[in-house]
Amino acid sequence: MLRFHRSALLGAALVFMSSAAAQAQGIILPGSGGAHRSMGGVSTAIAVDAVGGNYWNPAAIATLPFNEVVIGGEFSYPEIHLGSTIPGFSSGSTRSDSGLGVLTGVGYVHHNVDKGLTTGLGLWTIGGGGVNYPGDPSNPVLSPTGPFQRFVLGPQAASLQLVQIAPSAAFRVTDKLAIGFGPTVDVAVVSMDPAFFGPPDDANGDGVLTFPTGTHTRPFWGGGFRAGLVYEVAPALSVGFSYTSQQWFEKWRFNARDEVGNPTSFAIDFSLPQFFSAGVAYRGIDGLILAADVRYIDYENSDLLGDTAKWQNIFALAVGAQYQLTRCLTLRAGYIFNENPIPNTATLLNSQLPGFIQHTASVGAMMQLNESMALSVGYVHAFKNEISGSIVERLGTSTSMDMAVQSLVFGLHVRFGCCGPRHQDVACHAEHREMVIR
Repeated sequence: MLRFHRSALLGAALVFMSSAAAQAQGIILPGSGGAHRSMGGVSTAIAVDAVGGNYWNPAAIATLPFNEVVIGGEFSYPEIHLGSTIPGFSSGSTRSDSGLGVLTGVGYVHHNVDKGLTTGLGLWTIGGGGVNYPGDPSNPVLSPTGPFQRFVLGPQAASLQLVQIAPSAAFRVTDKLAIGFGPTVDVAVVSMDPAFFGPPDDANGDGVLTFPTGTHTRPFWGGGFRAGLVYEVAPALSVGFSYTSQQWFEKWRFNARDEVGNPTSFAIDFSLPQFFSAGVAYRGIDGLILAADVRYIDYENSDLLGDTAKWQNIFALAVGAQYQLTRCLTLRAGYIFNENPIPNTATLLNSQLPGFIQHTASVGAMMQLNESMALSVGYVHAFKNEISGSIVERLGTSTSMDMAVQSLVFGLHVRFGCCGPRHQDVACHAEHREMVIR
């Protein structure tokens, strides 16, 4: 007889909450907007635009050399396949019809040079999208009544949007040191059918257990805080450090019904992990910026991901380059590597969890449209990766999942007013407060 542990069901449910973040560092998206994503999401020690300056380190907004508003986003297209094998039952692989997802990224930075104060605001998707698996009799985990006809499992569909609002303030303590701080406000909109973290029931007495739906709910709110610093070690070399707290959410509650229509409900705790980020940026070559970030993400102490799905803490490395080719054209490129948070020993708990992308590359360009407006575009490719392991407690069983993601990123940049205190590429005309591109 197939034995499903409650923790295994919780872990399996996480596929729906994380599939949208397929090109993320686990569940945390590495950046937002056309310029930031094209440069690999690096921004702990320097800001390349108003979105990136706000994203990882609130102190980094002090390094942006102008006031700016950015309206950006991302079109993301994942390719996800789920397969499973149970000897004597069936074996198959099924493609998720996830479709084209849309992610948002908005940023604002304003300098008050006289007071040494820079204020910023970010609004972005930190995770989002969905999966849509059809029922598949040849695939045990998606067959109508599941392996050995004990549970109703297929078809499966779900979506998630995790959005964060991040106001921030940075202060110039000295000419070389800036510190920053800001709260975060998060909202999660989630829908799942079936919801594997809910209790299955057999109200009609047919011997087949049915999981509840997780579609009757509302937005869930959460929050935390961020703090960081940027220090100029040399005129062309800066380092940065930042800390983002755990994002604590209210309990996720769902209304549902059993097999014969009686009302029921269930709930679960959820939080996003805390993480630490360190970065370095070099701008000693005319027109060129080189930057790198290292992050440590604490999944083990987060609710649901850590205590139920047994995710491990991971390191992530991001590198990026920006080169101003001409007066109006800037080129960018980036690369991200992160460890897989899912250990082999927890394959049973995460048999359908696609949080395992490890290599992502990006390229992009920004065209200056006039003295105050620019357009950035880029392409991001999360390279195909695969995970496999035992799915049930029986010899010879297995499940596998492979994934690759392609994204088109974009951003409209509007620069205004006086430039920042450390500006190098544009100059402020004191009398007319106009921005002049060199």
